[in-house]
Amino acid sequence: MAENEAVVRVQVAGSKAKREDDDAGDEATRTTLSRAPIFADAGSEADEIDSIIVERIGPIREGTLEPRAEPTLSEDDLRERWGGGRFKLTGRTEKGKPVKGAYRTLEIAGAPILQSELARRRYAQMIGAAGGDASAPTAQAITMADVAALLEKSGEKEERERLRREEDDRRRRDEEDARHRRDLERIAAETKAQADARAAEDQRRREEDERREKRSRAGEIASIKRLWRRSPPSPRPIPWRCCSPASTSPARWPAPAAAARPVRSIR
Repeated sequence: MAENEAVVRVQVAGSKAKREDDDAGDEATRTTLSRAPIFADAGSEADEIDSIIVERIGPIREGTLEPRAEPTLSEDDLRERWGGGRFKLTGRTEKGKPVKGAYRTLEIAGAPILQSELARRRYAQMIGAAGGDASAPTAQAITMADVAALLEKSGEKEERERLRREEDDRRRRDEEDARHRRDLERIAAETKAQADARAAEDQRRREEDERREKRSRAGEIASIKRLWRRSPPSPRPIPWRCCSPASTSPARWPAPAAAARPVRSIR
């Protein structure tokens, strides 16, 4: 295989159902890398492309490799810069908006040129598990079957990571819910304790007021008694004529005075 040749699988934008019904129309496999711009067949929309976002999604998912690649980027440029693997490319306008129809997923055979140390370690582990050589620099060191196997293992690992993250999120939500319930119970208990304390304090004050009132009344009564003992009031004398039985008898009452008679003059 020549230096500029490699197995290339091209998948254009389209629904999953359409790809299942017509794989030949949506997906193509070639053995020659093209030097033409990747979106040269996008029609009139190709003129709107100002930059291309390049993402690596296999065999190791690295995310965005180049946020603003030139619109004339070709498959040969892609392998020369980032090696083999699976790439997702999206055309953008000058304002950063996606261009309709400017979407491709490319699988290029060959060892990937990974950008981060973490990705290189993960790739070495994957190759070691598959029984390959992680340091192989040429496209002949890995076949499309190896890429497919690596992609499958990467997908399984990503699925495990997703499940683990979901489990962690669920556990975190459960812990937050339990903490929230404990806080509500604590607040309710504190509120009840404060209400009970206020009710007890009000009852104590009422009882204290009643005792103070009783002591005040008892003191007043005691003061009146002391004054009574010191200077008792003298009884008023009752005239015997008014109160004796003889004076009260009707026989002893004086007769009424005779009415005055008019005097006639004698002439």
